[in-house]
Amino acid sequence: MRINRPNFRLSRRLIVPVLFALGAFIFYIRNPYFVLFYEGDIAQRPIPMPELVCVILAFCFALAALPRIYFWETFGEQRCRYTALVGALVAIVIPSIVYLFVRVPDKALPRGVTSLPILGNVIVAASLAIIFFVFLGAVAGGLAWIGSIFFIVDLQARNVAVEWLPFTWTFIDNGGDIHFDYSWHWLWLVVMPTIALIVAYKTRLVPFWGRHRL
Repeated sequence: MRINRPNFRLSRRLIVPVLFALGAFIFYIRNPYFVLFYEGDIAQRPIPMPELVCVILAFCFALAALPRIYFWETFGEQRCRYTALVGALVAIVIPSIVYLFVRVPDKALPRGVTSLPILGNVIVAASLAIIFFVFLGAVAGGLAWIGSIFFIVDLQARNVAVEWLPFTWTFIDNGGDIHFDYSWHWLWLVVMPTIALIVAYKTRLVPFWGRHRL
């Protein structure tokens, strides 16, 4: 059977994340500059509302890109691979574009600090969602994604190998010398979406357990 375009129709598994995303957007509209602070043992990890909203949006788009009927995708034509690739690309690109429009303006931040590198966090979060969904399925993959996001943010707040983590934009405390890291983590920014797109193309976004059950 042929599928000519990505299927983004609302299904039961999307109701909760979509409602969550809508709630986050409403909160953002009312509090565009609201910042959460994840308290760690050593430092704080600020979480601007635009970052939180766009990361949730990335999760929703990645979930929506999953095929509704695994049989079609597993035994479908080559076009199904392109469908999956486009779906994964949309899940990465759309939240990234949204972030560019809603990000905290640099003039509202301390001098020299920019919120633009958070774009990399959104791209990595979307890529992680695609990879987890393919390897673990919608439910287990979603839980693994949430756990990984919290784990990364917690490591940032604990100042554990901050320069090697996928996310940026956190305080760093070097023995009382506190500074702010807003650098681009280019390695993750290039590797993660590349892996996600390759996985989407190769697997057609069909979870491994879904293929084994056919």
